[in-house]
Amino acid sequence: MLQQLAEHPSYIGGKVSTLNAPHFLYWAGMLEGFASFTPYSGDDFGIATAIQMDLPLLIGAGASATPLITRAKAMWGSAPFDARVLKLFEAIQSLEDSVFRFDRTGSCAAYKHSTAHVQHLLGLISTPEPHPEAPQLRGTDETERMLEAMARPLALAEQLSIDGFQLG
Repeated sequence: MLQQLAEHPSYIGGKVSTLNAPHFLYWAGMLEGFASFTPYSGDDFGIATAIQMDLPLLIGAGASATPLITRAKAMWGSAPFDARVLKLFEAIQSLEDSVFRFDRTGSCAAYKHSTAHVQHLLGLISTPEPHPEAPQLRGTDETERMLEAMARPLALAEQLSIDGFQLG
């Protein structure tokens, strides 16, 4: 079915939310040779892999880590190679592991609430409450959890002079 979609003239790409890099890479590999069909990743746990392989991104992490991801993409393709990009990948991954963590039921749907806390801490939105149509909430300690999760990314953003990722 994927091959039929890839060959259909009305489709130019597809997105999969796999939550693991190996599954996305398998999916992308199946599409190799279909030049007019592009795989897009919803895989927040494979940001570094997607950047390294120059795969397109449609990622939830963009809502909380856009300045970091933008810099990582620029650093990865730069010459000479700046090894600090590997630490930046780790910092992004660390943040997103916290934002997209599973609850007791195995769902990470409350990531929108975590993202709202990150955006609020960055001064991008006025309240840490998620959109009213996103009813899944984290606990009352989410601000503290996100501050802890942001420690490495904030330190690297300062070290690398990444604008747009500072506490607001």
